[in-house]
Amino acid sequence: MSTVERMLATIDKSRLKKFSLPDLQHLLLDIEPALRTDPRKREVLAEVVERGMAEGKLRAPTSRRRWRGNPALPEWVIATGRLPAEPATLPGRDYFWRPELQWASDLRLRIEDLARLKRVNVWLRDMPANEPTVPMRERSLEIFGDEKLLEELTSSSRLVGKDRLTLDLLRARAVHPPFFYKVISQAAVLLVIENHHTFDSFARTLKLESGVGIVAYGAGNAFVGSVTYAADLPQSVEEIRYFGDIDSEGLRIPIDAGRVARAAGLPDVVPAADLYDRLLQIGRVADGSKPISRAAAERLAEWLPERLRPQVEPLLAHGKRIAQEAVGLKALRA
Repeated sequence: MSTVERMLATIDKSRLKKFSLPDLQHLLLDIEPALRTDPRKREVLAEVVERGMAEGKLRAPTSRRRWRGNPALPEWVIATGRLPAEPATLPGRDYFWRPELQWASDLRLRIEDLARLKRVNVWLRDMPANEPTVPMRERSLEIFGDEKLLEELTSSSRLVGKDRLTLDLLRARAVHPPFFYKVISQAAVLLVIENHHTFDSFARTLKLESGVGIVAYGAGNAFVGSVTYAADLPQSVEEIRYFGDIDSEGLRIPIDAGRVARAAGLPDVVPAADLYDRLLQIGRVADGSKPISRAAAERLAEWLPERLRPQVEPLLAHGKRIAQEAVGLKALRA
């Protein structure tokens, strides 16, 4: 199921009937955290609205004054409660499959899935014996004409899995967006620093006895997409600790990255508790992003150790922030 389909299905199941544009944006990032760093996220949201309206599932303002931006998005949409019709299916037995795809003969397949399997069938037929293993998006473009389709299929389609389509069968491999890092010791702890100036101070200061194996530069929101690179590091990682700004965005990043990490079979992203403790002691409270509701502040603060939440929740609710740079070179040396 694509991101657009999952969005529409989630909207349909929600008890909420009217969604503001911020509601839709937050829902999209909950469903697909990696889009937080993708410049196409507005286009994806526009596709959700356009498709939902075309299928009669969403209703939006008719006045163009209530649409903003490029591509234009409405200030709100209303879920009509119309359930989508069941997609048409066809029996897989009516096609001559290669041995690797014989399992398809026992299934009824959606028309689009049948077409995709036929493409794989042809590709397997014509594949040379010395076909190399290539990055997933390269293989997806070659077989389907869509570089991202194979990633979507591996995350949601019943076509992919053990004894069905696998990356090994398609001579493809997952490639994780890299992040910059420095090896400190052989410890199995990865410490991720949100901002690059503070990363530089940690890289210069951390010693063997710190208990940190690798310190990495998270690059803000980019870490949501690059967290899976932890699997490609030169030594095993059993714990991923994160240290960033104390503000709404600084806490959403590790929460979203944690979802991606868990889905990839990696350790969860946990707070570097002592560093946040120190930041609250010596950091300077400043104006930050817009205030958020108390409930939203509580949800974000839940990621932190319980002892720190009473200090952090009111900061978030009032739109305040503490920059992580307070725990810099001098603080670390002290």
